[in-house]
Amino acid sequence: MNVWLKSNWKKILISCLLTLSPVLVGLLLWNKLPDTMNIHWGADGAADGTGSKAFVVFLLPVILTAFDLLCFFVTPLDKRNRKQNPKAMGIIFWIMPMLSWAVSSFIYSVSLGKTWSVELVLPLLFGALFLIIGNMMPKVTQNKTMGIKLFWTIYNEENWNKTHRLAGKLWVAGGFACLLTAFLPGKVMFPLVLVITFAMIIVPTLYSYSIYKAHKKAGIAYEIPAKDKKALWIALIPILAILIFVGVLLCTGDIAVTCENDAICITADYHEDLTVPMDTVTEITYRESLDKGMRVMGFGSPRLSMGTFQNDEFGNYTLYSYTGCDGAIVIKSGDKVLVVNAKTPEETKALYEMLKER
Repeated sequence: MNVWLKSNWKKILISCLLTLSPVLVGLLLWNKLPDTMNIHWGADGAADGTGSKAFVVFLLPVILTAFDLLCFFVTPLDKRNRKQNPKAMGIIFWIMPMLSWAVSSFIYSVSLGKTWSVELVLPLLFGALFLIIGNMMPKVTQNKTMGIKLFWTIYNEENWNKTHRLAGKLWVAGGFACLLTAFLPGKVMFPLVLVITFAMIIVPTLYSYSIYKAHKKAGIAYEIPAKDKKALWIALIPILAILIFVGVLLCTGDIAVTCENDAICITADYHEDLTVPMDTVTEITYRESLDKGMRVMGFGSPRLSMGTFQNDEFGNYTLYSYTGCDGAIVIKSGDKVLVVNAKTPEETKALYEMLKER
């Protein structure tokens, strides 16, 4: 690894400096930039997340540079990458600088008053990224840190080559498809990009597995070195821990709505709490059912849906909801809309009567 790092230190240095360079642009624009800047946009193109000027100018490029350095230290751990195709290795050096400049330029320009359509920018960025990766995939030689790393590809060169040739074509096609979604409404574009991304992952995986099954039927063995077998068992421990954590997260959690000190107070597991002063509430209504629309930002599980949502009736609104209950209480406070419910329609109706009385 040391030999690889020493022979590529100039490229590594240039890559890190370019990733950090938006800091200089931020410093030049410091007096013109607002103290709080938009850093997240929802499905409707509206900004719904902010960060401090210091975070955007300094911390964001530093975080991306840390990921850049991580790639440089992890990639040569696999000895095969030290003789990796130079064109394939090129993406390691330039992907983070391009991402850093794209993200910082977008945030800076919006903060200075430039109007961009997120529905246009997002599919263009994803499309360009998929095209770059798709062109690179067939060039990547067998290794454990780059490309489609499956049991069936890592331990059989023929499987690796065939899988990556197919994946390269598929990712290029997916990139062009994402570019075309830029002309579609956001409600259609976002789910379509997710479907395209899912297809680009699952199709090569299934194709690789089919090759493995054909090899197994033909008596071709996939030999796993003893040290790799040990590493696989060690890797299972954090994987199982993560699966258990995710399982608990998806099946637990509660929402409590109370009235305290002339305010509606909402406390929720896995999401921020919320307080709405009673004197700002202009209307409270009960709905037997409600079209929740789509989540822009927040937390979702089979049990709970919380965060910023968007639908045709309210536009952007805040939701704290149990997914198993169709009933909903709509609370309007100024120009903001809050939707809450309880575990059952009966409990939701009782909560509505209590809030209405208060």
